[in-house]
Amino acid sequence: MGEKIRKRRKELGLTLKEVAGDFVTVAQLSSIENGKSKPSKKLLEFLAKQLGVNIEYFIISEHDAAHIKFNDILLKSKAYYNDAKYEEALNYFNSARPIFNILSNLDKGIYYTFIGDCLYSMGEYEQSFENFNKALVYYLRTVEYNLIADINIKIGNSLYMAKNYEIALGYYLNALSYIDKLSDLSITARIFYDLSLCYFTLDRFGLSREYLEKCIEYIKMNDLETKSNLLPYINMMIGLINLKLDNVKESLEEFNQAFEKYKLQNDIVGMARAKNNIGICLRELGQSDKAIECFKEALEYKVISNDEDILEPVRNLIEIYSNDVLYDNIIDILNNAESIFIKRNDYEGLINIYLLKMDFFIKHNDFDKSEIYGFLALDNALRKNNKQMLEKVYLNLSKLYRKIGNESMTIEYMLKAKD
Repeated sequence: MGEKIRKRRKELGLTLKEVAGDFVTVAQLSSIENGKSKPSKKLLEFLAKQLGVNIEYFIISEHDAAHIKFNDILLKSKAYYNDAKYEEALNYFNSARPIFNILSNLDKGIYYTFIGDCLYSMGEYEQSFENFNKALVYYLRTVEYNLIADINIKIGNSLYMAKNYEIALGYYLNALSYIDKLSDLSITARIFYDLSLCYFTLDRFGLSREYLEKCIEYIKMNDLETKSNLLPYINMMIGLINLKLDNVKESLEEFNQAFEKYKLQNDIVGMARAKNNIGICLRELGQSDKAIECFKEALEYKVISNDEDILEPVRNLIEIYSNDVLYDNIIDILNNAESIFIKRNDYEGLINIYLLKMDFFIKHNDFDKSEIYGFLALDNALRKNNKQMLEKVYLNLSKLYRKIGNESMTIEYMLKAKD
């Protein structure tokens, strides 16, 4: 306590006499600072007032003070996060960095988890992976098994979104190894679901169904039906597995159930995905008009929710309009998507639309228009220095010039794509 009083006094540039005032002698204050005597509650209140701090400043330890400050910063940062203001959340949360070294291992894990959550929500999956991994290092120094399992799931999700499915599977299985130690039942349900999804993506449908059934059984056994938000996702997974196995009618029923459950949760992103899948089933069943309405609704939901991926319903509409030879409708849908991406300043989405327009005009032998959209796509990809998109653009330009019969340009753009 004496050290804290001295430290605060010197921070303010005050002498012993200035702090002591008429309430206490300089000798008494010096004795307190040197740890030779302890102040009374009344004297401590006086010193707190003189030094411009709360009395808790002297009573609690440095680690406790850091923990309280960290929680206060975290709470305010989460308010930004909950409003989807991720950059503001990170900027404010940066004020916790000076106290990081005196935080507990648990708080250090929470520190990196929050940064990872923000980056994940911003689509920065490689960076979220790095921060979640740092969080795991600190959680492993505790016995917080719920957090250890949860962070393994989050690492797996970052890898899954970055399309590193095999490595993601390893982290989901690592989370699974903790299920006997978990007190949070929802984490176990999520582990089963994420394993099912990952196995599905890896075309291992037997294992996908197995873990999905475990998830359903676990939710029922632990009375989680009203507590888990996984239920619509489970319907979606059952529908996707059935669709892969050509059980289209069963898929349609599951996707309809998923849509209604997403609707109850006011999950517009989920509603968009379910409606898109309903459209796919209806298309497979030969109900083109109903399928078109579903794809349009899916697109509308994606725009409302500001979902990054609006291309799936766009591609589905193009396919169905192509089958029905409704070319004007294809141009309308592409122009509409282009305007959406322009409003969003989404260069990658815009490049993809230009490439779709390229393909459309190549198929209809309008090579001049195809070339125009090819160069628009190229200009945007170069400006953003997006190597992945540049490769796609070069390949499309090579395809265009091969169709035209210009061998030198075909080879030139093929070599650029290779580079």
